[in-house]
Amino acid sequence: MLGPTKLNKELAAAFLASPLADAPRCTLVFVGENDPGQYGAELAAAIRAAGRVRITGFADAATYADWLAACDTAVQLRRASRGETSAAVLDCLLYGVPTMVNAHGAAAALDDGLVLKLPDLPDSAALTTAVAQALGRLHADAALRARLSRRAAAHMGAEHAPQHAGRRCAEAIEHFARHGEPAAYRALVEAAAALGPALCPDEALPALAAAIAFNRPRAGPRQLLVDVSALLLDDLKTGIQRVVRRLLLALVGEPPPGYRVEPVFTPGANCGYRYARQFGLALAGAAGPGTGGGLALEDTPLDLHPGDIFFGLDLYLSGTAQNEQALQAMRARGVAFYFCMYDVLPLLRPDAFPFGTEQHFGAFLRTVHRVADGVLCISRAVADELAGWIEAEGLAPQRAGRPLQLGWFHLGADIDGGAPTRSPAPDAPADSNTSAALAA
Repeated sequence: MLGPTKLNKELAAAFLASPLADAPRCTLVFVGENDPGQYGAELAAAIRAAGRVRITGFADAATYADWLAACDTAVQLRRASRGETSAAVLDCLLYGVPTMVNAHGAAAALDDGLVLKLPDLPDSAALTTAVAQALGRLHADAALRARLSRRAAAHMGAEHAPQHAGRRCAEAIEHFARHGEPAAYRALVEAAAALGPALCPDEALPALAAAIAFNRPRAGPRQLLVDVSALLLDDLKTGIQRVVRRLLLALVGEPPPGYRVEPVFTPGANCGYRYARQFGLALAGAAGPGTGGGLALEDTPLDLHPGDIFFGLDLYLSGTAQNEQALQAMRARGVAFYFCMYDVLPLLRPDAFPFGTEQHFGAFLRTVHRVADGVLCISRAVADELAGWIEAEGLAPQRAGRPLQLGWFHLGADIDGGAPTRSPAPDAPADSNTSAALAA
């Protein structure tokens, strides 16, 4: 296929400006289909006016081989290459055709003795002049053509023969298997396992494993880690937990671009977070172990990387406060933190709540204030009340240079679409909307 990146117009202009244009037995042939757009139309108009230049149109394998056998000189010019190796250049060398290239992309690595190599000139006029001069040189110097032909054939026979290329490919694969990143990872794990309890006690193994995992490149998209600890550990069937279920289903069904949504949990007491994959399977209606479905996804420790986001969607008072050290460690690894705030009534009206709620809620909010990048409130009123509480408590100066972002959104009203927090009565009719949400 001809096109702007093949510099066909420059080559045509160079041919017409070279001594070959006046040689009765010289013709420039573009082997391939013309560009279907404006570039191709301009090229076709130029060669119609000049003569001695033609475009073959689409060439099948047999026609392509005929042109390789028939040509006296081949030219391959490139611009804006994406690094690919030109199969056409290798085909020309295989046929022993004296070949001219410009030193662009992979062609720059070709040995100067195999091809007539021109500089990679970005200016079209300068390139056209250089190509015209090189065409004249090749046309006039039969010894140069013969030398390039012999070297090309010898090189292809020595370096590109199937047996040689296959052996080099196998050697490269084995080298990467022995010395590449997976091999280094295996060696590191084996070395850590060989330390023994004297140098690496059992209680240090989780931190060591997390450090090894953190230093591996990310294998997939960034993660949106949705905390469902309270819902998983103690489903109280509250309105908040119905919201958590519904928002989680919506996020899983339509994740933010570039993110994979993962429910996570922790028992608190500064224990590390784990993926809540069994919970996620059950929430989505998929069968887990023991249900005949055979989906066995482990609730493994989190594999964190910079750019991941932790979203405290559920209201997990004591567990969040107890886990501040673990949360700060996650922040140090580049994880951003956002929490959902449903209200601050336990602080504004402590008399309406059981004894001790104000203390637990205050500890939770102070932890959020120290850890979070932002808080999403379910109304403008809640956002204003939270901002007022932060100011009243004098907490803002603690975050000098990193102010807490406060935003708000309205809860949805798609009641029928929510996942149920309890099983329906045996004689209750099936809810098609809920079934559809679970099946999704």
